[in-house]
Amino acid sequence: MASMVELVNSIVIDAELLPGSVEAVVTPVNGSAVTVSALWVSQDTFEFPDADFRRRGEMKLLAVQKSDVPSAPRKTTVAAPSVAGGASKNWRVESLFDDERSGYRVLVLIET
Repeated sequence: MASMVELVNSIVIDAELLPGSVEAVVTPVNGSAVTVSALWVSQDTFEFPDADFRRRGEMKLLAVQKSDVPSAPRKTTVAAPSVAGGASKNWRVESLFDDERSGYRVLVLIET
């Protein structure tokens, strides 16, 4: 399995042109909701320690264009299906990575 950094660095494509892109509603804390086309970077689920280290959770990586989501601070909410055409799930941004080469922001999400 590729590392999270390798997955983030591999984002050089336009999510709107790819099959499997999903519609996501991103709502920054104290901000307005925006509907965007997004792409799951990997269907793999990674384990991570939660910020308070009292529990462990699963995380997934979702790519969005930075121009669509200029800010996504921790605790931003995302409503998106796990697969195209699936039922929407609620997610929370734990952190993010910016890929300068492609113009994408990768949101590290945990399901709420």
